[in-house]
Amino acid sequence: MGAIAFLIGWFVFSYPLIRGTKFEKKNDQVFIQRSRSFVFILLGLLTVRLLLHGYIEEFISIPQTGALFFLLAYGMITHWRLSMYRQYKQITRPEPTM
Repeated sequence: MGAIAFLIGWFVFSYPLIRGTKFEKKNDQVFIQRSRSFVFILLGLLTVRLLLHGYIEEFISIPQTGALFFLLAYGMITHWRLSMYRQYKQITRPEPTM
């Protein structure tokens, strides 16, 4: 059950965060572009989490529910951060010279 929670976080909940995070390069410095939708994405994820929490809590104990949601959040954040790292490496890659 823990692996399923991790994978749902990895594949489902990280997707909006990945789509909302973009890098830009200005004067050889890398910045994250501010996204107006970022706050709404976080609020949406929180709402879904709270709705799921109430439903899942009926079937398993509170500590198990907490552990599952920790694994879900860990999967989500890990995938998002790895994606950010790949984007960063891509934007900072030296340009080929001729």
